[in-house]
Formats: sequence, structure tokens, C-alpha cells
Amino acid sequence: ADGNLAWLTRTLSPGEGTNIPPRVRVKLRYTIGPLEKIKDVEVVPKTSHSMSLEGGGQLNGFGQNVDGKAFIALAANAEKMKDRQFGVVAVTKDGRELITGGSLAGNSDGTGVRAEKFQFDVQLNEIAKFRIGTRPIRTVEWKDVVLPN
Repeated sequence: ADGNLAWLTRTLSPGEGTNIPPRVRVKLRYTIGPLEKIKDVEVVPKTSHSMSLEGGGQLNGFGQNVDGKAFIALAANAEKMKDRQFGVVAVTKDGRELITGGSLAGNSDGTGVRAEKFQFDVQLNEIAKFRIGTRPIRTVEWKDVVLPN
């Protein structure tokens, strides 16, 4: 293998009790590739940052949680960003680039504000800057997936 194998597991029920359809449609939305439309945010102690981002997005700030992990928080206009997803790379003071998946919160219908948080397994004082960008969301769909009895 080339080291790029990743797994995502979600458990969903297409029905309740014995009311399970014999076939379902499965749609996977994902991002891949380098960040585009990049903005760097320098980590300067005892300062707060706010900046506008692609699609009416906003940098809410960065910090360190009670577990000692650095994070950065963004807000996105879900309607304007329905085809793109934010990504963040933390660049450490010694030049390492740390990548993490973000957590999302927002309306399931794709409207309103979508809150995004990216957490890294280092302390904030180890980070020189955050690199914020976006990637296009891609979709793969499988129709008529047969479910076992």
C-alpha cells in the first residue's frame, strides 16, 4: 500500500424494526487533494484574530483546550459553501505540517451557519501558523444497493 489508506465508518438504519427496504441509495460526499484559496494565520501570543474567508466564511479564533490541544474555529455560510469544504493545516515552529479532520455542526438542510473546528495533537505554543483553505466536495452515488434479509 502507498500509505494513503483511510477508513470512515458510519452506521445508519434505513428503516425501523421490520420496515427495512430491500434496496437503498448510498451517496458519499468527500474531499481530496491539496488545499486551494489558502490564507495563513500567524499564531501570535496574547492576540485575537478574525478574518473573512471564502464564501462569506469567518475565522472565529484559535486557542488551546483543557486537554492541551491546539484548535482553530471557523464559521461558514452553508449555502455559499455547499460545494466546498474548509481544511486546515497547522505548521509547527520546527516546520512539521499537521493535518486533521474537522468537526462540523449546523443545519442538516445545508442552510444557515456551519461551525467547523479543527483540533491538533500539539500545544498552541508549538504552532507557528495555521494554513486555511478549501477543497471541492466530490460525490459518488450507488443506486439500488441490495440489503441482506
